[in-house]
Parts: sequence; C-alpha cells; structure tokens
Amino acid sequence: MLEIASGTGEHAVHFAAALPGIIWQPTDINAEAIASIEAHRSAAKLANLREPIYFDVSDQPWPVDQFDAVVAINMIHISPWEAGAALIEGLAASFHPIASLFSMARSSMVAATTRYRTKPSMLT
Repeated sequence: MLEIASGTGEHAVHFAAALPGIIWQPTDINAEAIASIEAHRSAAKLANLREPIYFDVSDQPWPVDQFDAVVAINMIHISPWEAGAALIEGLAASFHPIASLFSMARSSMVAATTRYRTKPSMLT
C-alpha cells in the first residue's frame, strides 16, 4: 500500500497495525512530516511499516517501483488542483491494469477502481 501525503504518520501506524499482511509505504513532501512519520514508525516497531520517503506526486516517474493500491487520506481536498491532477496522472502511469485508489476527505470516503489507464487529457 502506497500512502501519499502521510502527514504525521498516525494513519500509517494505525493501518499497518490493523493490516499486518500488507506492506505500508508512507510518504510525504514535507521534511517535518517525514520526521514525524519516522518517530511514529520507530515507536510502533511494525515489521510491515516501511521507512517514510520523500514523495511529490508531480515528480515523474514516481520514486516507487511496486504497489497494488494507493491511499490518500488528507491530500486531494487540501492540495492545489495541479497536485490532484498529478496524482491521477501518476496513478495512470504506474498502476497495474486493475488497482485501487482510496481517498478520504473530511468525513466522506471515496474508493475508485481503475480498470483502464486514464489519459491526462481526460482530467481537464
């Protein structure tokens, strides 16, 4: 599971503990957030929780080589439009033909399954 914009790392620890059979890769664009994620990860000592990495969705190609699903809990609704578009473009370029994106914004949960690669022109 690739978690984009992991923030403090609390979600990463929670989900990695609840889903021990899934490798959890936390990421963030902010150095302070990465330090916080690492502090939570070190305290939790979970075998399936990877070390956080710097990740900017607009950097192509993405710096991860393998994932089957993506979770973006606090990213899309607070980021600039360009970041959301870059997320979808990166997913289209990186996903397996059938993969899932889970996104949560405030109190609503959205889950989408991609069956076909999205063309960036479809985002405008």
